[in-house]
Amino acid sequence: VVERIRSASRREPSPDALTQSVIDEAVVGLARVFDPANGGFGSAPKFPPSTVLPFMVERVTQHRDAMHVREMLEMTLTRMADGGLHDHVGGGFHRYCVDDVWVVPHFEKMLYDNALLAQAYTLAHVHSGDPRWRSVAERTLDFLMREMMVGDGFAASQDADAPGGEGAFFVWTPAQLDELLPPQQATAIGLRYGVTEDGNFAGGRTVLTVARPMELVTH
Repeated sequence: VVERIRSASRREPSPDALTQSVIDEAVVGLARVFDPANGGFGSAPKFPPSTVLPFMVERVTQHRDAMHVREMLEMTLTRMADGGLHDHVGGGFHRYCVDDVWVVPHFEKMLYDNALLAQAYTLAHVHSGDPRWRSVAERTLDFLMREMMVGDGFAASQDADAPGGEGAFFVWTPAQLDELLPPQQATAIGLRYGVTEDGNFAGGRTVLTVARPMELVTH
């Protein structure tokens, strides 16, 4: 029985070469399921396309006229980095979002996702020079080294459960900002990340998302 399972799970490499037409078909398939309003692919629950992003970066690099791929890539990288999928305090990414607009995540953090997303944002920075992607990559790697290292290895995941309920470590209220920060900073952070009395999460709490450009907050 064990041998049958092993045999069934083995995949022999195809003798056929990977042709340009196959790659082109993959791009067409991605475009078909792309969310033009919010970035990413498909609908809720929305997972980060961590294995697809490096392919898209490579495609844009090799085909300078691939504007549709560039637009899909830029929007997806931006919406994930600005949304609640991204931990704006501690760095790293949550497992997925329960909505299709990248606001409320399932708060678990996976090792494999964060490793792949750190790679994707690094490649995006290398090929575009955009400092935003370097910052996201560095913060994600910092999170992995700081919170996921266990002895000589890494933990597979960081659980979503917390004493105050699932995700309690990642949601905020205006009162909490006022308690922790000087008044001017609390106001600026609240405006930047959309922290309101109503919130966007249960109990009037807010999952941090980039709500306003920094220049509108600091002036």
